[in-house]
Amino acid sequence: MKKTFKELNRFSGVVKNLVNKNPAIMETKFGYAIKRFEEVSLTDPYQDYNSELSMVRIDHALTDKVTGALSKDLTSQRGFAYDREGMKMVIRAEQAIEKEWADREFDVTPYICKVENLPKDLTEEEIECFAGLVM
Repeated sequence: MKKTFKELNRFSGVVKNLVNKNPAIMETKFGYAIKRFEEVSLTDPYQDYNSELSMVRIDHALTDKVTGALSKDLTSQRGFAYDREGMKMVIRAEQAIEKEWADREFDVTPYICKVENLPKDLTEEEIECFAGLVM
């Protein structure tokens, strides 16, 4: 089965919201199905995506003039320090990567979870998001 990166991100967002509402959900059979699906089908695409983002961030980071070492900024989610133009370039490149990846398709392996193990309070949107992936 193929799913777009956008669909996989939607899945991850719904899972995050469910876990925020009820962390114990990950200790259920449904939670186990989610973990297995993530391990098998999400790890590689997310690693590749994050690797591309990292390369862009490294390419535009400030460097020490003497040693050439990257200037880190641990207070930034990007992890590096940038001047004004460098930050603009990083943001544009990140947006381009996000746009490029949105409709990219990936083979995923659904993980079957019996209907009786599904949370009873799933919304229609959540059910639609999980359909074919963890159901």
